[in-house]
Amino acid sequence: MTRAHTISLERNSGPCSASGFFDEAPVERWWCGWHVVELLGVFLLGVVIVAFLYTQPGQPREEWGIPGNDSFYHVKMAVLMPEIGLPDRFPWLQATIFWKDQFVSHHWGFHAFLVPFVHAAHALGYEYYVGATWAMMVCFGGVLALFTLLLMIERMPFRWLWIGLFLAMPDQFFARHCMIRAIDPSLFCMLLLILFMFRRRYVAAGLTVAAFIHVYLGGLIYAPILVGTYFLGGLLSPRGDRVSWKLPLWTFAGWLVGLLTHPYAGGAIAFLHVQILGTGLTPDIRVGNEWNPYEGNLWWFAKFTGVMWLTMAAALCLRLRSGRRIGPKEWSLLLVSFAFLILMCKARRFVEYWPIFCLLASAHLAAPLLRTALPDLWTSEADRKDPGLRVTVGVATVLLAIGLGVIGGYILGHLGIETTIAEWQVWLLVGAVYFLAPVGRWLTLTHPPRSGPAARLATAGIPLLLGALFVGLSYVVLRVACRGRGLGLSLLSMPAWLWVGVGALYVVAMTIALRRHNPAAERPPGRGVMATSILACGVSYVTLLFLTCAAQLTELQKSVRCGYDLPATRRAMTWLKANSAQGSVVFTDDWDIFPLHFYHNHHNYYIVGLDPKFTDKVDPELWKRYVKLSRGEFPSEIVVKRPDDRGRVREIVDMVTIDDFTRVFGCRYVITDRDHDHLARKLERSPSHARRVWPVEGSIDDSGSPPYKIFQLLEPGGVSLEGSTRTRVARSVSRPSQESP
Repeated sequence: MTRAHTISLERNSGPCSASGFFDEAPVERWWCGWHVVELLGVFLLGVVIVAFLYTQPGQPREEWGIPGNDSFYHVKMAVLMPEIGLPDRFPWLQATIFWKDQFVSHHWGFHAFLVPFVHAAHALGYEYYVGATWAMMVCFGGVLALFTLLLMIERMPFRWLWIGLFLAMPDQFFARHCMIRAIDPSLFCMLLLILFMFRRRYVAAGLTVAAFIHVYLGGLIYAPILVGTYFLGGLLSPRGDRVSWKLPLWTFAGWLVGLLTHPYAGGAIAFLHVQILGTGLTPDIRVGNEWNPYEGNLWWFAKFTGVMWLTMAAALCLRLRSGRRIGPKEWSLLLVSFAFLILMCKARRFVEYWPIFCLLASAHLAAPLLRTALPDLWTSEADRKDPGLRVTVGVATVLLAIGLGVIGGYILGHLGIETTIAEWQVWLLVGAVYFLAPVGRWLTLTHPPRSGPAARLATAGIPLLLGALFVGLSYVVLRVACRGRGLGLSLLSMPAWLWVGVGALYVVAMTIALRRHNPAAERPPGRGVMATSILACGVSYVTLLFLTCAAQLTELQKSVRCGYDLPATRRAMTWLKANSAQGSVVFTDDWDIFPLHFYHNHHNYYIVGLDPKFTDKVDPELWKRYVKLSRGEFPSEIVVKRPDDRGRVREIVDMVTIDDFTRVFGCRYVITDRDHDHLARKLERSPSHARRVWPVEGSIDDSGSPPYKIFQLLEPGGVSLEGSTRTRVARSVSRPSQESP
């Protein structure tokens, strides 16, 4: 086919028309009005997925909470930001680098993003963290939309195949993105930077780098990696695909602007050194689990990431089959994917990034063959000479879709995964959104509609009808397999606005499709059967997705939950605020509990939190003493390094005693939970040093094993330390003038 003929086809068929898509695979423009509807559809799909994972059927909304420990810290910082602004000191952690040195809020841009959401939720009568979940839904929807937009740039046909694989990514990917952390905004900035680099919008790429650094300080490292791999990919590609020097120049300028204008620029580099090397890659003390590698064997890891590996292998085979050289885009995505894979093997937290870059690399590798070979399957000479073959393929595919639904429902029933089908409203909504993108093509593939409104209603009803039939059929089969034992119709009621949004998108989609429809265009034979075959293939694909992904997401919903007793925490912190002086220091029994207590009570100050290295960096002796005290291992010995009279550092043995709570850390209270009962028993057996003040006798928590115990520390003579001027770790504390609401 000549170049002139290709241009003619592109002009006559339209950028998103079915004829241009299935006849001779003309070069499709990367953008058209129809893509707006598709992006809105995938955005809504991302919102639905995260909303589903946050839902906890059978529990009151105020007790759902949020997953992750640090999530409460980020929500609280967003709540306090309008009052405290960007503080230079962080008095709520008395024995960390945030008090000794300048405080560095490496998430300040993320906190600013959360501010309107958390305060809007509070104004509507919800907990602050409910608004943070709304923000995460928006961010995840934006990530999914940008993922689709990157596929559009490559004019990728059958984009919803890759959306389906997106849903099949490792469950820990979704679990990490449900946390109220800068993961989603960071990934959004990275995808946006890749988008501008691929479109050669170098100034926009530089501005994105600057904004990225403000949203999340890790952009100082991630942005150069993305730019460097893309520039290196250009050097590895043929001379005609080289990347312009304007890209590193503009992005470096954006990097400098982002760093120099960052409100915590003075301590940014030093903080990253502690965070990345001291905590992450080369820790010398025990750190959080997210910085540890996965502990499963090789076979477990292969199953955990199997979908991604199979997708990458298939994409590489397709690219080798096409015989085309790998360009800078493919090289950059491959290198970034490989880099995050190595990091994920070192620290499990990088599972939040690796799968999506692996999938993007696979999609770009397979793009040339998908653009040319697959459309030819529908227009081969054999099919034109034998129209009956199309009928056979269509009927067989429809029967396959029905068979998968029946068999899948029966299998799920015997596995006892009743909630997978019980959440039928969720999966029906996801199915409706899934069929939104191809619906315009179905309309142009069928016979011309007799009337506009009738065509709109009929076409909009196709995916909804298919989804209802599939879910209904699977539900009936599941009821038979479960023999009717305790299966509710629905555990979750989806918000009405989601259905209204889907309906509005269908109205817009039908309008665009009908405006592009040309009844006078010549139609090849068997077009109606071909449309049926495509539709049946879509049903089969969604059925497979349901069988493989729905159960995973349903099980993940059960695990992505808050692990704390929020009502008990709220009662304990309310009592502590009402019965202690502002700024009184509280000793917590573990470093990772600080965000939860800080969220419910910023009236008091605490010792350690957010990361063990933040205390060990200040003084390793402090951290050793904290570990002994929190475990109830006192009196005991520790080895510390101290200078002698000649200034030489020597190792000596020192004692950790119960007096260290006040003598070293300056605490007034100690709070323990059920996991640290040994510490609580030690304090209860020391009435001259501490007395239990919570739970109050006769309260709801004063029975059995209380969720929390609060001890007030005493002077040796049994006098309360509240109001004492005894020296604490932080020599002086600048307290807020009044308590924030």
